[in-house]
Amino acid sequence: MALTKSETSSFSVALPDEHATRRLAIDIANTVEPGDLVTLSGDLGAGKTTLARTLIRYLADDPALEVPSPTFTLMQLYELPQFPLVHVDLYRLSGPAELAELGFDDLPERAVVLLEWPDRVDHLLPPDRFDVSLTLAPKLKLEFRHARVTGYGALAPRVDRMAAVRHFIAESGYSEALRTRLRADASTRSYERLALGDKRVLLMSSPPRPDGPWGWRMGCGSTASPRPPSTRPISAKDF
Repeated sequence: MALTKSETSSFSVALPDEHATRRLAIDIANTVEPGDLVTLSGDLGAGKTTLARTLIRYLADDPALEVPSPTFTLMQLYELPQFPLVHVDLYRLSGPAELAELGFDDLPERAVVLLEWPDRVDHLLPPDRFDVSLTLAPKLKLEFRHARVTGYGALAPRVDRMAAVRHFIAESGYSEALRTRLRADASTRSYERLALGDKRVLLMSSPPRPDGPWGWRMGCGSTASPRPPSTRPISAKDF
């Protein structure tokens, strides 16, 4: 983890294949909150749309959801269970004025925005946002990518937490697990089911109290119920 400047936090990760890109997309999906802006930077073919597609399908809890690239429509709206999500591709944008014509100024309340080619409107970007920069590395392997995730302003601490939970999952031996978001209970905690081979565990993310850190707990529990059951902890950590 590297803090690059005040109110900015970032980390880098190697993505040797498309599966690794999808894992990063799920990490981001578990970090975004209503009203967030996530900018996706990188050259043509760097994997921006693959990352966006995975993120949208994960939040929709529908791996077969049709998620077309908005290259020609410029903007695509998804009504997801937790919040609306708007996927925007500005590659063919003729000028900032076209954003208003598209209705960009009248987005649904609480909408999360995934914005490809943010350099087209760099001067309009808010100070609080996520950026995911993808870089091709053809000398290593055709599908190899380098990714850098940056949180600006108020979102910087959440990038720290994203890096921490990635480390926690890897440390627990579940980096390659299939992750499924579970319906939350009435608390502020969030849950995921991790499946690796014949192993099934639950990952609980617990927000910090005013005087404490974030915490993650991984445990065994029944997978029959759609609601998160009580877990028998096998690993836990505070950050």
